[in-house]
Amino acid sequence: MAPATLVVEDLSIANCGNVAMYIQPQSSGSTNAHLRNVKLTNSAYGIVPDGQIGTIAINLNIQNSIVSANGIQGLWAFTLPGKAPVNINAQNLQVSGNLGAGIRADGPSAVVRIGSSIISGNATGLFTASGGQL
Repeated sequence: MAPATLVVEDLSIANCGNVAMYIQPQSSGSTNAHLRNVKLTNSAYGIVPDGQIGTIAINLNIQNSIVSANGIQGLWAFTLPGKAPVNINAQNLQVSGNLGAGIRADGPSAVVRIGSSIISGNATGLFTASGGQL
């Protein structure tokens, strides 16, 4: 099956009760998401690529974006053993003022790569759990 592709540019999402942007594929085939100039603020979670349902990879590229002032996690890569790997490449982000972790990698195949970014003023800047990698 061909990969699903999501492209989001120049968008602001704020004041959501739960997650500003949630990525959880429901079928087979990988998911490729590309976010640029996105602002995710004032929600419980900023962005959650969630690999706990399927087994095919979720690949998220996010650049020139802001993830701030969220009540729990800013950017949370989440998966479970034997489930879909979650790969995030983050470039030129501002991750600040989140009441939990600014960036969290949770699960044995959750990998977050970060470059040229500012991570400040979060309860915890970077956090890993259950074998996640930053």
